[in-house]
Formats: sequence, structure tokens, C-alpha cells
Amino acid sequence: VAVEMQLDVTNPATRVTGLVGDGTWQAELTGYRAPTYVGTNASPLTGRYTLAIPGQNDFTQGPAGHGYGILSVSRTGLLVCSARLPDGTAFSQVVPVSDDSAIPLYGWLYGGKGAISGWITFTNKPESDLDGTISWIKRPMTTSRYYPLGFTNQTEVVGSRYAYPGTTQPV
Repeated sequence: VAVEMQLDVTNPATRVTGLVGDGTWQAELTGYRAPTYVGTNASPLTGRYTLAIPGQNDFTQGPAGHGYGILSVSRTGLLVCSARLPDGTAFSQVVPVSDDSAIPLYGWLYGGKGAISGWITFTNKPESDLDGTISWIKRPMTTSRYYPLGFTNQTEVVGSRYAYPGTTQPV
């Protein structure tokens, strides 16, 4: 496996890019700098968020319905994610939010026979505070009750900041 990485050392870079491959396949690498927040300098993204993870429209291609996630960003910029995919599979992760307001979503699934990965970005769009494209892969598992042939899907996730309504208002 060969790895190629680029970092502009003459300019304080916030991102490292590159490639990894073995001559047969090749994949892009991207890494973002994680900022440091200390004292009264809190992350501007501090708060709680909800995340929707759509399933497939064609249930023969993968699980239908929607999954969901709960994300929490601490004052120091650390994100805690707890989610459940449309097929009921749970995953969680803890990762810092980058300078570019992006998080790498990644989780091992199905006992190491699958994964979910992609970049989610915090946005200021009127319809969504979070969005991104994720890949959701399940390798063939003959003992699996659902989708024993596996699947590979890409889906667009969206999310919003959660605003607690207070004790006098129903959720």
C-alpha cells in the first residue's frame, strides 16, 4: 500500500490531503485540524443536535425507513454521537469537530463485516444545521436474517440543533 500526503508548510494549513492505494485501487484521504478551545473560548457549535439517516426507497437495495442520531458538541469542540441505522444497528463515536466545522462519521458495524463512513458538516442553511453524504456497507453474511447478500448504499443525512422547549412546554 502506498500513501501520498500533501501539507502546505508555508501557510498554516487546516487540512491534509492525499491518496492511498495498492496499484489496483485508490482512495482519497482528507484530514482536518481540530481546534483547541480553552477557558471562556468555547466552540461556537456547542449544543445538542438531532440527525436523520434515511434508508433506501427500494427495500430490495437495503433497509428502508429512517435511522436517527443524537449528537452533542462540548465547549471544547468534542462531538459525541449515538445513532441507530434504519435496520436497527446501533453505533457511537467520539471525535473532535474540525476548524472547517466538519466531522468524520465512522463506525464498524455487524461485527466487523460492515461500516458507515462519511463527512458531516455543520451548516447555516434554513432547512438543516447538519448535512453530508455517508456510505453504509454490509458485506454478505449468509447467517444474517436480513440482507444476507449485503448491500452498499450512499445516503444524504440531515440534522438540526435541538432547542430544549423548557419545563412548561411539551417537547
